[in-house]
Amino acid sequence: MARAHGLLVEPSGRLWARLLTGLRVLIGVQFVVVGLVPKFVFQDATAASFDRWGVPAADLIVCAVGLVEVVGGMALVAGWRTRLTAFVLTVDMAGALGTAGRVDGGIHLVAPPLLAALLILIAVAAEETPPRRPNGGAARARVASGV
Repeated sequence: MARAHGLLVEPSGRLWARLLTGLRVLIGVQFVVVGLVPKFVFQDATAASFDRWGVPAADLIVCAVGLVEVVGGMALVAGWRTRLTAFVLTVDMAGALGTAGRVDGGIHLVAPPLLAALLILIAVAAEETPPRRPNGGAARARVASGV
């Protein structure tokens, strides 16, 4: 029992890492779908909504937001630049709350803050993998000399 509790509470536990990865992937897929379907498949209707919400240049902004959500969602799924991606998508959700949430209310008042909170969790708990450094000439020289 103590071991199971440690896996849940300990941020370095395997269960915690798996839950965080699952959450990251699910939210990433959600952003890809929400970025593609309304913003590109139903672009005219979405642009009309953006216009009603007071967003300037609604046609252009719909495409830009869709692109941010699709690329950001794919980056979350892949685990690439997780903290930066989560930050950008959190700003996207703040924009949704300030436009759609302010005018329409309802789900637009619930979903953006919930997603933003989950993105903050991902950003805070994410482990960034450091970039790999190529072996320099000194490492090759050591191998060649047998050291």
